[in-house]
Amino acid sequence: MPINRRNERDEAQPDGPARHHDDRPAVSPRVLQFPEAVVHDESLSYVVELWTVSRRTAERVLGQAGSMQLAMAIYQAANEEYPDRLVTLSRGGQRLLQSHDDPPVNA
Repeated sequence: MPINRRNERDEAQPDGPARHHDDRPAVSPRVLQFPEAVVHDESLSYVVELWTVSRRTAERVLGQAGSMQLAMAIYQAANEEYPDRLVTLSRGGQRLLQSHDDPPVNA
């Protein structure tokens, strides 16, 4: 005899799967919910950035870290991923390392 795997909440609502009170679909028990990412965390003082091709501005933050050891791992991985691009490692606005000898062009 086959096992019925229907969710009891589905049976209670014939129009479809269960929904939250604010009409969002209920989350499957197999889906993990994570909080929204924090853009900047003060405790993560080391920042690894990828610069634009022109090297005038930082294009995006590739990673942040709370320790120099972890920041170096992020920096090294970024240099391997973007060998022809400027990657910098900074702390508190002070540049500690950059992937190329020439500094970015000032805007």
